[in-house]
Amino acid sequence: MKKKQNFILAAFAVVLIVTGYMLMLPETDVRNTVGGRYAASPGSGAFEARRIHWAPIPCVLGFLLMVPAILYVPREK
Repeated sequence: MKKKQNFILAAFAVVLIVTGYMLMLPETDVRNTVGGRYAASPGSGAFEARRIHWAPIPCVLGFLLMVPAILYVPREK
């Protein structure tokens, strides 16, 4: 029963991390290639507010929640 709480917290943390990384994905393919090489300028969607401001929030919260999920030891009755 003790480990179940840890796994639930860890699973929730992983869901937050994955959600954050999915928010960082571009809506379309923004790779700017010239002759198979990446060009110096990033794609048009590289600086969207969703990717820069909102996506890191669930990532950071997920990583911070993973610490107590690993270290949490419930008290025995």
